[in-house]
Amino acid sequence: MRLVAAREIRERVRARSFQITTVLVALAVAAAIVIPNLGDGGPGTVRLGQVGTPTAETRETAEAAARLAGLRVELVTLPNTGAAEGALRSDDVDLALLERREASGLELVTNDRPDEDSDLGRFTAAVSQSLGLRSQLQQAGLKPDVAGAALRGS
Repeated sequence: MRLVAAREIRERVRARSFQITTVLVALAVAAAIVIPNLGDGGPGTVRLGQVGTPTAETRETAEAAARLAGLRVELVTLPNTGAAEGALRSDDVDLALLERREASGLELVTNDRPDEDSDLGRFTAAVSQSLGLRSQLQQAGLKPDVAGAALRGS
């Protein structure tokens, strides 16, 4: 019985149809692995607009939040609030930092609330938290550079 089974297996492995099917299945598995990753050329980029020239603190905050979210950040200088709102509407920027009217500090504005599990959602949450903490530390009397050092942990 063992000899018969061994001979059957050898015959089937030698069959042209078995070889073709094996190659096609291997190609399908390879394609299923490779194709979804073709468009992923590395970390995505978030375009963050700010009215006026971004300060070193803003740049630090944005870059730290981007690292946490696995993204790169591109800071875009905008001339005024109207331009920032227009850039958001036309999707020239993903988010915009605007001066708060009622208090000192910055406000993070976006067209749509990003999904919390998306890269943009994680970036938005990290920037919001960092800006809020920085503002609270400065309101408590810390100088901006000391507040930044406290947030960096240095």
